[in-house]
Amino acid sequence: MAVVYRPHKSLLPDAMKELQVFESEKQMLEELSKEPYAFNLHVDKSESVNDDRIGWIKTYYVMNKHDNKESVYGMCDTETYKNMSVEETRESTLNTYKEWA
Repeated sequence: MAVVYRPHKSLLPDAMKELQVFESEKQMLEELSKEPYAFNLHVDKSESVNDDRIGWIKTYYVMNKHDNKESVYGMCDTETYKNMSVEETRESTLNTYKEWA
């Protein structure tokens, strides 16, 4: 199983430079929580979007909650790559992005 993450940036090329792939949603949240300004991170699964640019079928927001205010910290896909390894997921995402760019 693999979960992909990219930070919230103005431009997709900038976000893709910081693409990360994790073995689980739990690992993703634990690792991201070590970053400065990451507080009470969680994945908002109330709705998802399909991001054809990078091949993510179920793109969710990773939310940051601090002082009772929520903001978007990044985006992730916890569904599309369930049957792929971390390495396969990274390669697939980057190849799809290269085709789009």
